[in-house]
Amino acid sequence: MNARLLRVAGFGPGYRDIGSAVRDARPGDVVEVAAGTYPGPVVVDKEIELRAQNGPGGVCLVGNTDHAALTLTASATVRGLELRGEGCWTGTVVITGDGITPVLDGCSVTGTGDSGISVAERATPLVRDCHVTNENGAGIKVDGAGGTFERCAVLDAGMAALEVDGGATPTLTACRLSGPSGYGVEVRGRGAVVVLRDSEILDTDLAGVYLERGAKAVLTGTTVRGTGGNGVWLDGRDAVAELSGCTIAESSGSGCAVSAGSASIMDCRFVDIDMGAVEVTGRNSAASLLRTEITGGGGYPAVSMGSGARATVAHTRIQDVSGNGFSVADRGTTLAAEDCVIEKASDTGITLYGGDAKFVRCRVSDVDDHGVVAFSESTSTFEDCVVSGASRHGFDIHGDRATLTRCRAFDNGYTGFELAGSPSVQACSSYRNGEDDQVGLPPGTGDAAGAGEPSAPAGPASVAELLGELDALIGLAEVKEEVRTLVDLIMVGQRRAEAGLRTPPLSRHLVFTGNPGTGKTTVGRLYGRILAALGLLEAGHLVEVSRVDLVGSYVGHTAPRTKKQFDRARGGVLFIDEAYALTPDHGGADFGREAIDTLVKLMEDHRDEVVVIVAGYTAEMARFVAANPGLESRFSRTIEFPDYTSSELVRITELQATAHDYRLAESTRTELLAYYDSLERGRSFGNGRTARRTFETMVSEHAVRLARSTTATVEDLTLLVPEDLPDEWTNRGMTEATRGA
Repeated sequence: MNARLLRVAGFGPGYRDIGSAVRDARPGDVVEVAAGTYPGPVVVDKEIELRAQNGPGGVCLVGNTDHAALTLTASATVRGLELRGEGCWTGTVVITGDGITPVLDGCSVTGTGDSGISVAERATPLVRDCHVTNENGAGIKVDGAGGTFERCAVLDAGMAALEVDGGATPTLTACRLSGPSGYGVEVRGRGAVVVLRDSEILDTDLAGVYLERGAKAVLTGTTVRGTGGNGVWLDGRDAVAELSGCTIAESSGSGCAVSAGSASIMDCRFVDIDMGAVEVTGRNSAASLLRTEITGGGGYPAVSMGSGARATVAHTRIQDVSGNGFSVADRGTTLAAEDCVIEKASDTGITLYGGDAKFVRCRVSDVDDHGVVAFSESTSTFEDCVVSGASRHGFDIHGDRATLTRCRAFDNGYTGFELAGSPSVQACSSYRNGEDDQVGLPPGTGDAAGAGEPSAPAGPASVAELLGELDALIGLAEVKEEVRTLVDLIMVGQRRAEAGLRTPPLSRHLVFTGNPGTGKTTVGRLYGRILAALGLLEAGHLVEVSRVDLVGSYVGHTAPRTKKQFDRARGGVLFIDEAYALTPDHGGADFGREAIDTLVKLMEDHRDEVVVIVAGYTAEMARFVAANPGLESRFSRTIEFPDYTSSELVRITELQATAHDYRLAESTRTELLAYYDSLERGRSFGNGRTARRTFETMVSEHAVRLARSTTATVEDLTLLVPEDLPDEWTNRGMTEATRGA
């Protein structure tokens, strides 16, 4: 049967009201409405299209105190209408019906009741390019239903901009939730999951995102700004927040507060947060941070942990904050931090009141108090950590429950190491500090060039031992061969020199190319230690920097910044990650070129003091080296780092598990191999980082699985089984999806 066009207008031929036309319409018909204001309520219970004749803005449908302006109980399409409530508590637009998939497109919704748009009873609408306001209640309410919301604006709601309950699962893409008197997004009830992609949550009276028990929020590329409370607040057991590529800024509370549940934060930015970027306070609450930046804010710690909380932090930068960098409380708190930087804090860089904390390859610099304070109630481990430029002590360690290995402290106002008690201190060095200490050489001794810096840490590893560490790395066969060849050239050159023979020039500077997570920094660190063992570098430490560390924001700012980082690397390796960012593609003025020129001159003036490694994607690094003739002559050797194979990623995951007292069942290895095989490889592939994130996810799933068990054995607590991989990563997820199709 052919579709009919039914017209509604205030005069002339056709229907006088929308309701009459809808009642007479058959499935597939189109009801077209001329400009004007029409009384409701209208119930659309068949698959028709209801549209404004001249597009959005001319047709207004008004409800009453007892009924919604528009109720959709079928998979209809509504386009371009202005929908206005008149005090009906059920909402202005009600979408309800098991399995219906209506479309609301280009509509304006003004509510005065419970909600502007209400979605219930397993309906899954597509709401697109709509504008929603509701001064008395929620902007959008989704209860026991789903739905996709695209390019919608929800403004000035009297309660939450988006309220999710009853196991609802809405997805928002490119939406703006602004100015609600309550939460930006409020998610209640076990099984409720909200997904926000490339959206904004702005100027909320309460938290930007609020999660109760069992609720979950997944935010990707989303901005949360100007919240009256926390940016994201997890406030119930088993609540889960996953944040990727998000910005949380100008919150009056914490950026992400985990009172209960767990939060995963990756590639995010926290800017000017009043009460600290991340606060993990509830017993058994957990958070993981990866490649996250924290800047500005009030006088609270950037990352703080309460009793019984757990956190892992990696490749995270904390800069220009008014409080501590890290603060860890007592009684069961656990923190593991790797490759983190705390720079320019108005308080102590790291404060450990209690708990169990481990810091690996972390750097604290230019803080207005101690670099690190560990009180006697804390159990702490510091490996390959550096504190410089602290106004007071570098490391202020109390009691005998701290272990410091291969740590360095220099240019601090008081001592490098203030040890009150009997901590374990191994192969550490202290120099150029304001006061003497018992670890390193006192300031002012030695020659002027060394400024009191010790020639090497105590008990350095031999070349053979370091090459053994290199061989123990998973994969990287060609990389290992390249490094060994270079070491052989150096060693033979030394023997020729000892024999009085001429030695051809050999540049020790290197270009590392490849995708992220392929071990470039790890190999660079080993290379520095090998050169130190060969006597070619004084210390062999590695200083990792990127464009932001070298390039200033105004004329005359870049050269001093670059020199400062170069000086930090004296006696070791300056590792410049994503070095191609110093030569942007655009042809305009850029201070990155000044950084390159400064670097080339410093490399020439201090050719035997610092080895420079530049790293990044293959094509971009070729462009970078070609950008300056001085670079081409100094970086004559390039080492390509291949992606890890799936079996190598399984081995990396297993190493992570072993290091944390877990083990993988054989069936778990099989599932992991299939999962890694299924991943798309490309520039964005994380390689070893993917393996680490996979392990962290498995640990979270394992904890959820066993948290309520009262009979779990030690075997249960250590064994990771296939069920600890999320269903969507495995054949289980694909089977269930196939069944549901």
